[in-house]
Amino acid sequence: WSAFATTYVAATGERDADFDDSLTFGGVAGVAYAFNDNFSLGVGALVRTQLEDDPLILPLPIIRFRLDLSEAWRLTIGVPDGLRLTFAPLDELEISLGSGLTSLVTLPDARLDDEDFAPEGVFRQTQLPITLVVDWRPLPFLKLSFEGGLIVYRKYEIDDARGNSLTDVHTDPTGYVQLGGSPSAG
Repeated sequence: WSAFATTYVAATGERDADFDDSLTFGGVAGVAYAFNDNFSLGVGALVRTQLEDDPLILPLPIIRFRLDLSEAWRLTIGVPDGLRLTFAPLDELEISLGSGLTSLVTLPDARLDDEDFAPEGVFRQTQLPITLVVDWRPLPFLKLSFEGGLIVYRKYEIDDARGNSLTDVHTDPTGYVQLGGSPSAG
């Protein structure tokens, strides 16, 4: 058995938005049972406040299935993590392609300032990306990452200060690239 829990506090808003009106809180918790190294089941919940809207409460079935296709290739399927194909030709290098449901619910709301189109309104976005991630550890204590992908679904919403919808827009697929580095324990 394993258990997990995490919480967060976020403040997201335009430059002139009131800080205390920009705060959201949330967390995820759950338990899972690993039948073996490649299969586990569990249950959890995501709870998150939203600006000018009711809290978001989502039950999360946890299903993780890992299939080692060869020594270098593996396929991971799960809820909410999604589908990911990973190639690790070396201990220091991992390349993966996939998509998950997590980003559909994890982007924070943003408070708008009190002057423009929707004074003290709320900006929301929902997206579903397909990602290619390359993680390389050139040194045992350093991980360099490249992520690129295509956001195949994206929706922007703007609500007024009372929570009434002013607009929602679906965009065309959009590409993105991200580079990063971090200390690593190996």
